[in-house]
Order: sequence, then C-alpha cells, then structure tokens
Amino acid sequence: MTHYFVDKTPLPGGAYELHQEQCQYIPSRSHRIYVGSFSDERAAIMRAEKIFHNVHVCPHCCIHFHRAARAHDAMIR
Repeated sequence: MTHYFVDKTPLPGGAYELHQEQCQYIPSRSHRIYVGSFSDERAAIMRAEKIFHNVHVCPHCCIHFHRAARAHDAMIR
C-alpha cells in the first residue's frame, strides 16, 4: 500500500496535484493533505477528487496512471 497526498496549492490551470509519499516533488507537510493509503493510483485519485474536484497526478511519482492517461488522450485525438 502506498500513501498519497494532494497539494493544497493548485497548479496554474486550477488542478490539484496528487503525489505518492516518496515523491521528490511532494509539497511540505503544511502544504499537503493526506488522501489515504491505496494499492492503486485510481483509488487514490477517486478519494482525492472528494477533497478537490479537479485532480491531476504527478508525472514523476504516479507514472503508471500518467502514462495510461497520455496514451488514452493520444487515441481519442
């Protein structure tokens, strides 16, 4: 199980970024909210979206989901 956190500060586009605990880009403790411990990124995203409606995954630590989303976007273009 992996611990996930969402950044309290939105990205320029208004989305909030989801990080795994070991991410080198995770915000400081005062700038993040604990989402929970999950075995997969999809479940962490679903929980984070209950906190902030617009959630994006960190491209550095949520690699599996980020790659799948990019592949899906390329297919529908």
